[in-house]
Amino acid sequence: MREMTLTVPDSFEGAQAQDLLKTLGFSRRAVIKLKQSGGLARNGAPLRAVDIIHAGERLTVRLSEEEPSELPQPNPELHVPIVYQDEDVVVFNKPPYMPVHPSIRHYSDTLANLFAALFPGLPFRPINRLDRNTSGLCVCAKNRFAACSLSESLEKVYFAVTDGTPPGDTIAQPIGREDGSIIKRCVMPGGSPAVTHFSAVGGNGRSAAGDSRNRAHSPDTGTHGVPWLFAVRRRALRRRLLRDPAAGAPLRRGDIHPAGEP
Repeated sequence: MREMTLTVPDSFEGAQAQDLLKTLGFSRRAVIKLKQSGGLARNGAPLRAVDIIHAGERLTVRLSEEEPSELPQPNPELHVPIVYQDEDVVVFNKPPYMPVHPSIRHYSDTLANLFAALFPGLPFRPINRLDRNTSGLCVCAKNRFAACSLSESLEKVYFAVTDGTPPGDTIAQPIGREDGSIIKRCVMPGGSPAVTHFSAVGGNGRSAAGDSRNRAHSPDTGTHGVPWLFAVRRRALRRRLLRDPAAGAPLRRGDIHPAGEP
């Protein structure tokens, strides 16, 4: 159980306790859970979310976790570097070819399996997702409060190598599902809005290294992430990713990874 102690600031004099909690990142659902579990106290006495609070008072928040219906199978044999960790979050430097979530083909070799081994009993809450072939930092919350606070607060910046320097610095084209496929996507009228901002950071005339920031209709970059977005838009870019998996060539380490990884 995670316990937090808060001091009511002057700006919340006379406010309800739930008003302070919401500004700190507690979702409506998290506040309801606190009510149900009796996890809120003032100076050691029980406190309701609707009670009036005063500047200088000390509030205690006890974050209890529900028993998850199903946890990933722990796999202590997996090894992924941890670049940061505290009571609320852990940041992994995920290698390429490791999925984040288990699936039929990858039941015990995922980041979730490692998390289950390192933090027994905790639900796996990745704040950002990375494709299996993509290496980079993956932030995981250890409790509901951290998950609510960090949700939609991260920006992913990717580096990739292209065959030639793409023109311009932005592609804004809608993307939709390709006819006859449940996986493949293509640029098409009526698709979901998606914008890719990119810039060249180096090159030798034949290839270019660039970074990419993406904005899509969904909170993240979509089902397949930045490598997929570049692959789908390679006609618009008039350049392709080197060893583009959409063209049948396998990715190698260093082809695609978010900024922050060497």
